[in-house]
Amino acid sequence: MIDGAPAGDGSGSSGTEAGPLTSECPADEFATDVGEGGQLICSSIAGAAKQAIDTQCSVYLGSRDGCDGCITPPAKWGFASGPGCTNGLGLDNRCTAPSLGGTAVQLFGMNFDGDVDGNDKIYTGMHCKVPAPAGGMAPCPAGEFITGSYGGNYTCAPVSAWVVDYVRNNCSLYLGWQDNCDGCVNPPTKWGRASDLNCLNGLGIDNTCTVATLGTETINLFGLNFDGDVNGDDKIHIGLQCAAAPPAEGTGTMTCPAGQYMTATLPDGSFQCKSPVSLISAYVASKCTVYLGAQDECDGCTVPPPKWGTARTGACANGAGAANTCTTFTLAGQAVAMFGLNLDGDTDGNDTVYAGFQCAL
Repeated sequence: MIDGAPAGDGSGSSGTEAGPLTSECPADEFATDVGEGGQLICSSIAGAAKQAIDTQCSVYLGSRDGCDGCITPPAKWGFASGPGCTNGLGLDNRCTAPSLGGTAVQLFGMNFDGDVDGNDKIYTGMHCKVPAPAGGMAPCPAGEFITGSYGGNYTCAPVSAWVVDYVRNNCSLYLGWQDNCDGCVNPPTKWGRASDLNCLNGLGIDNTCTVATLGTETINLFGLNFDGDVNGDDKIHIGLQCAAAPPAEGTGTMTCPAGQYMTATLPDGSFQCKSPVSLISAYVASKCTVYLGAQDECDGCTVPPPKWGTARTGACANGAGAANTCTTFTLAGQAVAMFGLNLDGDTDGNDTVYAGFQCAL
C-alpha cells in the first residue's frame, strides 16, 4: 500500500457491474461532491496531478571533477521543479527563471570547474517526496476526490499519493553523450537512466549508479563520465520516459476499492469507481517536460541559455541552437525521444549546463 494513499475496507469490488446509472462523471473526471437529487459534481484530475508533481517532484543535476568511474556523490549539485529551484552545493551555480519558447521555466544552472575532460562526471536524477496522508469530507477540498460514504456523508482522499507513486515507479530520466557529433543523429555511445527507485548504466565504461544523500533527500543518480576533451563536437542527450498504465474499475457500497475514486452512482445506493492511474500516466506523458540548456562564458551568470531544448515521453524539441537535434533512439529495447544538445567551443569552468522540469495544464 502507498503511504498516504486512500485505502478500502473490503466492501469494494474489483469487478464492474452492469446496470442503470443515477449519475455519472465524464470519462476523464472523478466525483468531488454529491448535489441535490444525487447528481455528482465532478472534476478533472489534471490540476491535482500538476499540483502534486510541482510540490513533490524535482530533476537533479550534478558534477564532479577527478572522478573517472568513482561512485562518490557530486561535488556540485542542485535541482529544479515546476515552481522553484535550489542550488544545493557549489560556487557559481545559479537558479534562473527565463522565458523559453514563451514559457517561464525554473532552471538550475550548474557551472563546471576547470577543463571538462575524461575524468569529469555529470549526474542526473529524478526524485519525488512522498506526500503526507490527508483526507476530508465532501465537498472535497482541492486535489481530493470521493472514495466512499460514511454516515450519510461522503469521504474524500487526495490523488497526490497516486500521482507521486506513479512517477516514482514508472518515470526514468535518461542521460547520454556522444563525441564527434556536431549535429549528428547517431545514438549516444554512453548512456544510462535513473528513476526514483532504481538506476541503470545502459552503455559506457566508467559510468556509475550512485545512491547519494543530497541535502535531506536520498537520490538515485546516474553518473556519466565523459571521454576525452569536451568541446564543440560533443553532444549531451536527455530524455524522459514514463510507462503507460492500464485502466482499472470497480464498484463499492461503502467505499471504493483501494486506489479508486467514485465516478458514478447506481439506484441501489452503490457506486462505480475507477483508478486514476491511467489518466495520471496520460497526463504526465503529454504535459510533463524536462529541459536541457547550455551557456558559454557564464561563470555564475543569470542570462537565459542560448542553446536549449526539451524532451517528454514520446516527443522532444530543439528550442534554440545550431547543431542540436531531436531523435528517438531504441535503448535496451525501449524507444526514447531524446533532445541532443551540442556544446560550443571548449567546455571549462565558465560553461554552465541547465536542467529544468515542468508540467503544464
